[in-house]
Amino acid sequence: MEIEGARIDKARTDSDARKAELTALTKELDAKAAHLRDEEARRAEELRTWQKTLESEQALLKEQRETFEKEMSDLRSSWADRVMRVEEREDAVKDADEKVRTDIDRVTKNDEDLRRRETSTAEAARQASDLKEKADAMLREVEQRTLELDSRERTMREESARHAVELTERTGALKALESELGLRRSEFEQAQAARTQQLQQMEAEIQQTGHAAETKARELQERETRIASTEESLRQAEQRIQRERGDVQVATQQLEARQLELTHMKDRYDAEAARVRSEAEATRQSLAAKEADLKAERERIERDSSMLQETLGAKAKELAARDKAVSARELELRSEEQDLDARLRDLETKERQADARATELSAQAGVLSRREQDINERASQFDNTVKRFESEAAEKRGQWETLQGDLRTQQAQVNASAESRTAELTKRMEEVDGRERTVRAATAQLDLERSKLESQAKSAASKASEADAAWQRSEARIADLKAKEDDLLRSRQDFESDRSTWSA
Repeated sequence: MEIEGARIDKARTDSDARKAELTALTKELDAKAAHLRDEEARRAEELRTWQKTLESEQALLKEQRETFEKEMSDLRSSWADRVMRVEEREDAVKDADEKVRTDIDRVTKNDEDLRRRETSTAEAARQASDLKEKADAMLREVEQRTLELDSRERTMREESARHAVELTERTGALKALESELGLRRSEFEQAQAARTQQLQQMEAEIQQTGHAAETKARELQERETRIASTEESLRQAEQRIQRERGDVQVATQQLEARQLELTHMKDRYDAEAARVRSEAEATRQSLAAKEADLKAERERIERDSSMLQETLGAKAKELAARDKAVSARELELRSEEQDLDARLRDLETKERQADARATELSAQAGVLSRREQDINERASQFDNTVKRFESEAAEKRGQWETLQGDLRTQQAQVNASAESRTAELTKRMEEVDGRERTVRAATAQLDLERSKLESQAKSAASKASEADAAWQRSEARIADLKAKEDDLLRSRQDFESDRSTWSA
């Protein structure tokens, strides 16, 4: 019982000690709880204060972001409008350049057509000169044939004279030696047969000469037809040159209109470029002000973030991200500004190119006007040359017809004279066989024939002098045509040099 009582007492003391310890612990816990409540209240107050500060900062940042986004949207819209206007201007400049290029190509094509037509005209003139040379060669050949006919007539006259001498000698021989009449008659018959054969050969040669003359006449007629066709082609080339001259005048008027349009466009571009430059300068200044404001805001945010870095890491990170976004936007704005500056510089270069092209077009218009005047002068000279050529060709054609008629008449006279001579020689031989009186009559007839042949020789000489005069006139005409051809070649070379300088 004592042991139990001791145990109970010991348990009571232990419980009392534990109660005291529990009481002390309870008090300590209450004190700690009160301290914790005070600390929590203080921290809650600090948190509320920081929250209010952050809310105010967030509201301010939100307002600044809204204003910044609004300004950026306005700037984007204005930049988009300006970029669109600049692109429209660039398109307009490109269209104008394309129009100018097409006009230049058209003028170049017209120049090439003019050059080709001038080449064809020169070729036609060369062919005409060749035909003239061939006609002159034919005239020379006809004159040579005429000279051959004259020489043959002279030989025939000489033979007639020799025949007359022989007849007189034979008459004397017949008077002296009647016994040798049979032998002389046989000899004379042989000589007459030889003479007849010679006369037949001469007639055949005369006929061949007549056929050759007719062939030459046909060839000359064909050449005259070719010359007429060449003249027709020259007239057509002249008409084409006149049409091309009208086209060149229309192209010159179009170039003047284009030049005036480019001048107005240049003025509009200058005004628009000045306005764009002023707007770009104002935008640059506003961007600089915004950049300064953003820098100040960034510095203030950095100071606030350094103060709130320990407790507001997430907010600092968000502000850093926003700062990066603002920096990226600034870089984007700077790149857009640089792009706009590059476009402005490109527009200025295009304007300078348009000015240079306008000056070039004005110079080309002046060159075209001078070339048109030169072409008009050359066309008038060519008209005069063609008219003179036609008149001289008609004159030569008439001379050639007269020469052909004279040749025909001479051939007929030669044929008739040959036939008459054959008949007369036969008659004379019969008269020689019969009487001396017939020999004298034959001698008188031979004298008459000699006078006729002399008159024919005189007429042939006059015809030869006329042919020489026609030849001299044709030579002068050929020299004149060669001079005109040289003038045309020089004018063509001048035209090609002008075109090469214009192309350069």
